[in-house]
Amino acid sequence: MAGSGMSVSIGAFALSIILAVALVKGSINKDDAEGSGYVSRRRTVEVTSLMAAATASSCSSTGYGNEPSMLEVVHRSSPCSKVPQPMDHREMMAQDSLRVKWLGMKSGVHVEGGDTREFKLAKSVSTVPTKQGYEIGTANYVVTVELGTPGRKLQLDLDTGSGLTWTQCKGCTKCYNQTDPVFDPSKSTTYSAATCSSPACSRLISAQTDMSHQSSCSKSHPACGYSITYGDNTTSEGLISTDTLTLASGDKITDFVFGCGLDNKGFSGSDGLLGLSNDNTSIISQTASLFGKYFSYCLPSFLKSTGFLTFGRGTTRRKLTNSTSLGFTPLIALRRSPQLYGITIRGITIGATPLSDKSSSILSRTTSIIDSGTVITRLPPTVYTEVRSTYEKYMAKYPKAPPVGILDTCHDFSKFERVSFPKFKFEFGGGVKVELDVNGIILTFKHSQACLAFAPNSADSDLVIFGNTQQRTLEVTYDIAGHKLGFSANGCS
Repeated sequence: MAGSGMSVSIGAFALSIILAVALVKGSINKDDAEGSGYVSRRRTVEVTSLMAAATASSCSSTGYGNEPSMLEVVHRSSPCSKVPQPMDHREMMAQDSLRVKWLGMKSGVHVEGGDTREFKLAKSVSTVPTKQGYEIGTANYVVTVELGTPGRKLQLDLDTGSGLTWTQCKGCTKCYNQTDPVFDPSKSTTYSAATCSSPACSRLISAQTDMSHQSSCSKSHPACGYSITYGDNTTSEGLISTDTLTLASGDKITDFVFGCGLDNKGFSGSDGLLGLSNDNTSIISQTASLFGKYFSYCLPSFLKSTGFLTFGRGTTRRKLTNSTSLGFTPLIALRRSPQLYGITIRGITIGATPLSDKSSSILSRTTSIIDSGTVITRLPPTVYTEVRSTYEKYMAKYPKAPPVGILDTCHDFSKFERVSFPKFKFEFGGGVKVELDVNGIILTFKHSQACLAFAPNSADSDLVIFGNTQQRTLEVTYDIAGHKLGFSANGCS
């Protein structure tokens, strides 16, 4: 995920919760805790709602896929998903760490322990060495599209960190287990395998400037092959092809360039990946004439709920819901990987008190991106230390619980009916302030183990990633042509 993404369910995947409190110069003001500032600076939730949201047994579909140019988004571990897979939460954290290292290497910003191998040229369609490993992209969200004529439904992981869309194809020599039947190109009247001289192959080659994908063209191999190796050496390899891609609403994208995977290793569950980066091969670039390189999504906060992915300006959810625009922040092109979505984070406010000038300065000057496939937001260690200590002061009345992998700040709520949390607000470039939803700060594994959903990098200069836990319930709008990223509250409602 940057790819991949494929495995996952998150055992009792977490409910992010966020809430606010006021603190003054590192100490809690009692008046804030129990006086007039309480309501505005904290949020109180029922403990039973935490696990109820994380262990839903039924699906409440919103029917977003019936809207023009819109796809319904579900979490992999949701009962709304057709590819649910239980997974130990510690394994999830390990996979998320691998994705972070992969993104750090891809962006050119150092991340301790990152794999220096990214993509390699395929000398043939079926002979690139691979090894079994964790999937990249752990808490992926899934959308349903149709490929071919007649259309075959595919469940694809959406990923803003990847460009090329790919799926397994019949005849694959190394196939992973997936829920749906493998796509059979011979049954589609509009399928075509790309040759090295074709426009489809040229699109792939032009995307190689950022080392996102590589082709395998030679006199002995006239077919245009691709090879992608993700951070843990998980791979997808096969033929560049074209076919008709149909969105759930019926919009058809003819001659859509995708990877027909013949050798795929390290994945499971979904049928492949839908690339949403600013890469030349992504669906965003391929549909630029239709949708103007403009898309938005909302990731649902509850496992029983659905969100959406929509293309173009005409179907923004604000016209259909009660969502409220919070404003746009500039999108920043990373020098080495302009296909990733760079942002500037100016600071974080907990309760009514912003972080120190030192932490805000570190955030402002550190390279940051927003990513749909990273679960846990990664912060510079100096910043994380202040966030953690501030949060713990407001949570002092609740017993500590054992850590979960990289999540080192956990509490036991089993003896409480309600829990009060401090609110969190992020400030982005351009003065845009975004308050996280109640599900944007906590991952709840069980009543006795709810953890702060942030983690530190190894160094203050490492890549900062605004992950998908913090994005829940926000409508996140990507106006690539306008070089800006928008946030709206209550996007999935």
